[in-house]
Amino acid sequence: MEKHCPKCGASNKSDAKFCRKCGYHFATQHPEKQLEPSKKTVQTRENIRQSNSNNNKLLVAIIIVLLIVIAGFILYEVNSKEKSNSNSNQTTSSRTQSRSSSSISDNSNGEKSSSHNYELSSGNNPKLDAAALIYYVAKNDISDSSIDSNGYIVKIPSDSSLLDSLSKKGQNQVYEVYREENRNDGGPVFLYTIDSDDTINIYRESENEGFDSDKVYDPVKSISKNDIMDYLNNRNMGSAVKDLSDQVEIQQTGSD
Repeated sequence: MEKHCPKCGASNKSDAKFCRKCGYHFATQHPEKQLEPSKKTVQTRENIRQSNSNNNKLLVAIIIVLLIVIAGFILYEVNSKEKSNSNSNQTTSSRTQSRSSSSISDNSNGEKSSSHNYELSSGNNPKLDAAALIYYVAKNDISDSSIDSNGYIVKIPSDSSLLDSLSKKGQNQVYEVYREENRNDGGPVFLYTIDSDDTINIYRESENEGFDSDKVYDPVKSISKNDIMDYLNNRNMGSAVKDLSDQVEIQQTGSD
């Protein structure tokens, strides 16, 4: 009669003390009692495997949920940026259209002219300041009603006879504005002096008499330099003034 090893199940002789296969000692424990722990061990191992399997499934499920959440967040951010860029482009386009619309101003002949919205400011650019004043005088009919000259000469006289006939002498310096074609013949378009607070006093000589040194003349208009710049900027004339400044020459009396 054979007996089976309770540990590995191998067949052994009935009087064998040790299992021929695994070396189990039959005398240490009753075979029937040894079988029970083996079944429990198998069951425990099965439970552990099942638990591990369940844990793995739960981990996979958690990872999938996290990936879905992350993907959703990324899509949300992408959509938000696209909407932001779209709104920004629309705003920029609107501003461009607005600027384009506002950059159209009337010229002296009533025609439309394009301006790049160049912002004028009261600075240390004599030619640009002179061009701004020339443009302001023309637009307000203080002297010429139009600007159609090939350029302007701003002469600074070296004698004081002309300055003595002006009621507001500024800082004791008078400026004479001539058209380029009249730089040697004809009188100035207008004269001006500048006070220490940048107030400009504009004088216009008589077409027939010119300036009489025995008389004292009051300015046709006195206005601050900042007010002139604001007037021109509000009417989008900055670029036209800047272009005109390229045709202005500042000249001391007696120089070429």
